[in-house]
Amino acid sequence: MKCNVARRLISLEVDDNLSAHDVIRLRAHLTECSECSAFAHDMRRLVSASSELQETCSREAFLLGVSRRIEASSSTPQRLMDRLWYVRRSLRLAGMLAGAACCIGIVVVVHVLGARRDAVQQVAAAEALQTVASQDIALSFGGPLDDLAAANLAALGAETPPLGEGCE
Repeated sequence: MKCNVARRLISLEVDDNLSAHDVIRLRAHLTECSECSAFAHDMRRLVSASSELQETCSREAFLLGVSRRIEASSSTPQRLMDRLWYVRRSLRLAGMLAGAACCIGIVVVVHVLGARRDAVQQVAAAEALQTVASQDIALSFGGPLDDLAAANLAALGAETPPLGEGCE
């Protein structure tokens, strides 16, 4: 007997659909062929293991469970609407917080720029005051004619010469 025929007979034997004559022929082949003998052993183990399995649920029980879940989830649209409302509210709140953060940032930038501008103006005023004070001091050390000469030069837009250069 060929191995492919023996394997078909093994499947029929496992299902108890094999005639007595074919059982004798199969047993003779299995004693001679170790591969078919191993195949028959594995098939018998598979059938015995599958018969020990219990059916977890019948088709009717499965369909009944599915229909109950569908009926129970009929309130799903309301839950979905509640979740959407919560998400929308959260997004609005996040938008308001982002807007407030932007406003605070603008106020800080304006304050910092204003403070820098004030500092620059104070430095410029201090430098101008120092320049005026130094010119006053320079003029106060000269004689009365030096004061008149400096005033005339200032009126004309010329620079005041250092002390001692104009008088000889």
